[in-house]
Amino acid sequence: MMKNVVITGVSSGIGLAIMQSFINAGFKVFGSVRKKEDALRLKQEFGDSYEPMFFDLTDDQAIKDEATRVAQIVGHQGIQLLVNSGGISGGDAIMHVSIDYMKHIYDVNTLGLMRVSQAFFPLLKISSANTSVQTKIVNISSGAGRAVRPYLGPYAATKHAVEAISDAMRRELMRYGIDVIIIEPGPIQTKIWDKNKAKVGQYKYQDTDYAVLFQKIDKGVEGMEHNALPASAVGDLVLKAYVSKKPRTRYLIAPHRWMFWLAIHVLSDRFLDRMFKKQFDKIEFSK
Repeated sequence: MMKNVVITGVSSGIGLAIMQSFINAGFKVFGSVRKKEDALRLKQEFGDSYEPMFFDLTDDQAIKDEATRVAQIVGHQGIQLLVNSGGISGGDAIMHVSIDYMKHIYDVNTLGLMRVSQAFFPLLKISSANTSVQTKIVNISSGAGRAVRPYLGPYAATKHAVEAISDAMRRELMRYGIDVIIIEPGPIQTKIWDKNKAKVGQYKYQDTDYAVLFQKIDKGVEGMEHNALPASAVGDLVLKAYVSKKPRTRYLIAPHRWMFWLAIHVLSDRFLDRMFKKQFDKIEFSK
């Protein structure tokens, strides 16, 4: 029996890498995209192993409609895995970021995850009735969800929320035999780096004390990009977490993972404050 997987945000980056790992392992993937051209490209590459879904993570009705359509396709088999990987990133200063943008990034990264999870929950519940089948939800959080870098506050806040929602999900869905796993990537090689550099390169906050820093912050982004792991590493980790009979509740995947571990579990807030200030002072006052 071919297992069914729903994955959001598969047009590129981490979502695409996760889809590739599962299709290579013999799964049928229902993957969400927003553009028809992306669906055509992926369908040509993956054939019958891929079934496109069309929705934006902020569109309640479109998500519900696609969940209904997927239900008609999978029938009594349901789906065995939901991977919430779609989302957006961006660098902003907390004291100057617009409230409208804060609402938007929460709407996509946090409420989008909840919309998808609630819409596809009935199909997970169908699958979980068969106790011989592993039924899971994997939520893609971030290392930033537990260790916050300056100027990633809005994004990190959405991922903090994902961490809490995931813990609540796991404890509430135990009654159905549905496990919930959190994946916390650090820097990963995706197109998001180019998008971020394009945003910060527009001289944000010119009328604030952060103007010079944001004009030069591409240097910091490029340094993180240079050390980033391939997206395929995340795809393989999600597959490993799904097939494991006793998976951990959280998987941190990052270059120099021990540094993230120290930041989360050992180093004091004040130490991290000083460390980040030194890093960003170096960028701001560089020639």
